[in-house]
Amino acid sequence: MTIYTPHIFAMRQMLYRAMPLVVLLLAFFVVYLFIGNQFNTIIVILSSGGLAFVYLGWFLSAYSKGLIDTPRRQWHVVFENGMIKINAMWGSTDIPLDLIKSLTLVCDDNWDLIKGLEEQCLKVVPLYGFSIIIPGSSANFDATLEAIKQFRQVDTVLVN
Repeated sequence: MTIYTPHIFAMRQMLYRAMPLVVLLLAFFVVYLFIGNQFNTIIVILSSGGLAFVYLGWFLSAYSKGLIDTPRRQWHVVFENGMIKINAMWGSTDIPLDLIKSLTLVCDDNWDLIKGLEEQCLKVVPLYGFSIIIPGSSANFDATLEAIKQFRQVDTVLVN
């Protein structure tokens, strides 16, 4: 198991979540190189049936607010010795409470919960660097959240 610093862990999480967007933009760039001026026509055709673009925009909006899709492998999260310890199967990290600017419990408030998207996540905003979003389906999530609330304030945000 690779142990990352909180900053590298957050960057890796963000890049992994943004990979579909990167692939889409790379595909558009390659098409533009080969087709040239007719590229605008392809964009109009793709965007006129823009369901995929709507979902992409919605997904990026949910991520920026603090909701992520359910990981394929369950994360394990524990709070002990003043640190949040995360084991994400692809790597782990320890985040000291002293280095955290804010903690927010982000809850999906939609009546039509979408399968594959977490109903709640804990958004950890460090003093500097990118945020780490802990999925609510993580093992020991509720116990960890209650333990953190004994030491720090955890805000709650409802997202539509």
